[in-house]
Amino acid sequence: MIEVYKNRTIKKITEEGVRFITEAPVPTVDEINMDMDFFACTITREEFEELYDSNGKKYNDSIEFPVKQK
Repeated sequence: MIEVYKNRTIKKITEEGVRFITEAPVPTVDEINMDMDFFACTITREEFEELYDSNGKKYNDSIEFPVKQK
């Protein structure tokens, strides 16, 4: 898992010795986007692997944080 922040900083999410973030079912993009604090989008495996390996760098592609209604 990676997080891309509004300032385009990339953070790799890992836990030492654990292959998966969680054993719980992963919510869909639509379910994640119901939360006011997050915005998820689908990317390709290749895009993910490139971003995952660039931990700490800036995300240079198009990024949009839509305004959500409270």
